[in-house]
Amino acid sequence: MRKTFSEFIKRQLVENKYSAILLGDISVGLFLDSNEALHERCLNVGILEQSMISLAAGMSRGGITTYVHTISAFLVERAYEQIKLDLDYNKNKVILVSANGPYDYKKLGPTHHCSFDIPMISQLKSIKIYAPARKEDLIYSLNDATKNVNSSYIRIPSTPVKNVALDSIEDDKVFNCVASKRINIFIGESLELFNSQPELQNEDCIYIFKINEGLTSNLTNYSEIIVWEPYASPILARQIAKKYPHTKIISKYYYPSMEDGIFSYPSYLTEDLT
Repeated sequence: MRKTFSEFIKRQLVENKYSAILLGDISVGLFLDSNEALHERCLNVGILEQSMISLAAGMSRGGITTYVHTISAFLVERAYEQIKLDLDYNKNKVILVSANGPYDYKKLGPTHHCSFDIPMISQLKSIKIYAPARKEDLIYSLNDATKNVNSSYIRIPSTPVKNVALDSIEDDKVFNCVASKRINIFIGESLELFNSQPELQNEDCIYIFKINEGLTSNLTNYSEIIVWEPYASPILARQIAKKYPHTKIISKYYYPSMEDGIFSYPSYLTEDLT
C-alpha cells in the first residue's frame, strides 16, 4: 500500500510543479530516485510532527498541494493541536496519509498504536476521512483528496485486502446480495474478514472506506446491522442508529490477537447503540 502511495505522489510531483510531500522520517526509501536522492519537493522533516503540520499549512496557504506522511500515532495524536488549528480552523488544505493502520506496528509497543485516529479526526468537521483497504481504493482516495477543497486524512494499512469482488468502490452498495435479514458493514481493512470467515459470505455486506460521507444504501429491511471495525464503528454506528432506530448495531473486533484490553471501547459503545 505504501508503494502504491509513493508511486502516486511521485507522479504528482512530476505533473504538478505546485505539489510537495513532507515525510516524518518514514517511507523515505520509497521516494528515492535512481541516484538515491529525494525529489526537491520531497522533504524529510524528521521526527518533528507538530512543526511538519504547521509547515504544511504554510505551504498550502502559499498555493502548494501538500501531502504529509508518517506513522499514524505521531501524525494524528502527537500533532492533533496543529491539525485542529492550522488545518481545520484556518482552512488550509493538507492531505494527511498514515503509514499504518491502528496496530500494524504492534511489535513496537503502545507508543506506535493509534486506535483513536478516526475518532479524533472526525471531531474536525472539515476534514474528510478515508480508510481504504484495497489498492484501488487507495488510488481513489488520493485522487479524491487531491481534488478536495479542504484537508483529508487517509489511513492506509500495511497489507492490502485482496480477492473481494466489488461492483463499485465509489458507493456503499450492498454486495453478496443473498437477501439476508442481517447485513455486515466492513470498514476499511476489516474487509479481510469477508475472505477469512465463510459464514460472512452467506450474508449481505457493505464495504465503506469513505468514513464521514454517511450511508446511501437503504437498510430498512435488515433486522440486524453488524459494524466490523472497532476504531471507527462507534462513530458510524451512531449515524446508522439515528437513521435506523429499529435495528441493533454491534461493533465487533476483527484483530483478536491484540493485547487484551488495549483497544477495548466501553460496552455502551460496542454493544446495543439503539
